[in-house]
Amino acid sequence: MLDTVLLDLDGTILDTTPLILASLRYATRTVLGRVPEDAVLIRNFGRTLEESLRALAPEIESVRFDALLHTYLAHNRAQHDRLVRLVPGAEEALRKFHQRGLQLGVVTSKRRDLAVHGLELFDLDSLLATVVAREDTEEHKPHPAPVIEALKRLRASPQCAVFIGDSPYDMQSGHAAGVCVYGLSHNTHPKEELLKAGATGVAADWPSLARWVDGAD
Repeated sequence: MLDTVLLDLDGTILDTTPLILASLRYATRTVLGRVPEDAVLIRNFGRTLEESLRALAPEIESVRFDALLHTYLAHNRAQHDRLVRLVPGAEEALRKFHQRGLQLGVVTSKRRDLAVHGLELFDLDSLLATVVAREDTEEHKPHPAPVIEALKRLRASPQCAVFIGDSPYDMQSGHAAGVCVYGLSHNTHPKEELLKAGATGVAADWPSLARWVDGAD
């Protein structure tokens, strides 16, 4: 019987794509003197920031990499509240799940301070029983460790949990952890990519996805 819903944050609960793209463009322009195409920037959405930036500049020396990282973070924090929005239908679904008595947890590759701030911005933090962030595991999505850590904290069985995300890294992580995985294809990754990565099912919007979760018992 379903008792736990785990969720990715960026692109799943919070629409942070405009913020992330703006911060990546600003950081790469400022430090590297060039701005990759959006398709290249989006390719690593769902990985840790360090992994995403390293993929954009694999040969960069450590001093410039630190500058790239700090430039991104400064821009991201400064513009966060202006650019971030809720993914349509996400709040309604989370409140419905919470009222139903399901345990809710966020599993994100994002740094804890930014993740918690985003949740607090929209008064969603009180709905969550745990937040597993970048600092909480040595391995990160697509590795199953973050999902396993959330299950451990909530004392939940994989057979009684679902994980919802919008990237192939979410699908791979949840699938490897043994939970049922649902994908949202409304953002940056198409349905076919999410299914190939291990999704049990993929929906184009939150209302459709919430109906699947309601029937997951």
